[in-house]
Amino acid sequence: PIQGDLLVADIVQLDGIVLHDEQKHVQYEAVSYSWGWPALTATVTVNSIRHPVPPPLEEALQRFKYEDYERYVWADAICIDQANVQEKSHQIQNMLTIYRKAKQTIVWLGAARPLTSTALDTVIRELVFRQAEDPSIVDSDAELSSAIHAMLRNTTDEVRIGLKDICCRPWIRRAWIQQEIFVSNQALVYCGQYAIPFRLYRLIAYAFLTSDWIESEEKPFFDLLSGLGPTGAEYVSQLEHDRQYDHRLARGRCSCDFSEEVDHRLSNRWTGSNRPECILRLAVELHATDPRDRVYALLGITNCKITESKSNDELAGAAINAGRSNDRMPPSFQVDYTRSVSRVFQDITKYIMNRDATLDILR
Repeated sequence: PIQGDLLVADIVQLDGIVLHDEQKHVQYEAVSYSWGWPALTATVTVNSIRHPVPPPLEEALQRFKYEDYERYVWADAICIDQANVQEKSHQIQNMLTIYRKAKQTIVWLGAARPLTSTALDTVIRELVFRQAEDPSIVDSDAELSSAIHAMLRNTTDEVRIGLKDICCRPWIRRAWIQQEIFVSNQALVYCGQYAIPFRLYRLIAYAFLTSDWIESEEKPFFDLLSGLGPTGAEYVSQLEHDRQYDHRLARGRCSCDFSEEVDHRLSNRWTGSNRPECILRLAVELHATDPRDRVYALLGITNCKITESKSNDELAGAAINAGRSNDRMPPSFQVDYTRSVSRVFQDITKYIMNRDATLDILR
């Protein structure tokens, strides 16, 4: 059985966290998984008390636990009191920071199935062989994607079916993963006993999209998965690779780390493509245990700052004033789990209309 301790931690400037009681700096990993239905029918023991959790989380923790030493993880169903709407509303503001400061995000897709195991064994074996022949194959997405596509073209139907299975898991359509992966330092994807880098997972989906091996009903999964990321570490790695061929960039920004690049990526949320009305169109394709999360889960990757300190009526007025003063920063939007689903969707619609002083969102 899974047993652990729930610890109070302080968020600090450094990566990781500081355990409050011990004043000990530790690295932790953030868990990403699909809650599934019904929601809370499994249990884990936390601080000697049985705690209800979604079955996929219990499975994930069984897979992630170390036998010989401690592993610090953050999982929403345990670290946020799901019955306390005030706490949920407050913690939503910290989600970006939690996943950004984690050493890595650990993704749980679920148990491996027979064809999944065959497929992953084949992919790992083939890529190890190809990398031994040509180490540069992993240097860029284009080169690695080309290798994956060639492998898919020359492999068996059983391998392709197994890979399609891991690309069509419920996790991919979970609303919260959009921002969890967006700000992750790096991500490791677990399926049963297998673990592969998120980059490989994403590029497998992209290889399928550029082929004729998927059915129309499967395409939304591959669209969503190939569009995720890259994670922060992948983004930085790709920038460094590109800079080898672009001396102008090297002169402009000769050093690069993850925190710096996430700041750069988040600052780019102010472009039109990351306005709330653009990002929230994804909600049609995404699933959430709480329908309100179709809005709240996506706000972190938009130019909408979230808060719990003001009413949305006050914020709407602030939006109009900001527009009149040509203020570049849009006002905040309140996250409030005491409000109904319809009220949340009405609030975000009114927020956007007042901010832009147009009715375009109703088209």
